Amino acid sequence: MTETDWCSGDREKITTWFRKNEHSLRKLRRFAVAFCYANWEIIPSPKNRDAVKSADLFEEGVISERELIRSRRVAYREAREGIAYTDTDWIARWAAWNACCTVHTAMRGYLKSISAIPLLHDIFGNPFRPVTLDPAWLAWNDGTVVKLAKTIYDDRRWDIMPILGDALEDAACHDAAILDHCRGPGPHVRGCWVVDLILRKA
Repeated sequence: MTETDWCSGDREKITTWFRKNEHSLRKLRRFAVAFCYANWEIIPSPKNRDAVKSADLFEEGVISERELIRSRRVAYREAREGIAYTDTDWIARWAAWNACCTVHTAMRGYLKSISAIPLLHDIFGNPFRPVTLDPAWLAWNDGTVVKLAKTIYDDRRWDIMPILGDALEDAACHDAAILDHCRGPGPHVRGCWVVDLILRKA
């Protein structure tokens, strides 16, 4: 896969890249959960939706791995009960289960959906252009940048991402990738690469 493939959203090449490389399980689960929330209307049952919520809560340390596994089993049974006839059906039946598992091979199903690529870019950034933060940016004005990022993450205040961009620029950050992402149209979700970078979440 090339940088052009990644930025243009070449589904086949991105899928292959994910299968061949190791990635943070937290990032994979954040992507799976964000995909489910973005396509909530196709998640077929309350039990599947509960599984997605469980995966979300697990990443925030609210529930235990044992509870997550219990939700995974329920979602698996729910998925096996029906027969998928279309790509959308397939994704709907297995999305909640995958959110609890973060299985690499399921990435192929997700990436058939047009809504997946923007989420992927938000969570993983551009792997061909790694970004580092200057500690001075984080310390600026009594930690304003960190405080804003924490508010955005904890309260899902994606509407104030441009304010985070302004704060970073005031702190002397001139990295175009960071500033453009903060001020861009999104979508932004928990797992957003800029917010994670600031909060040091892997």
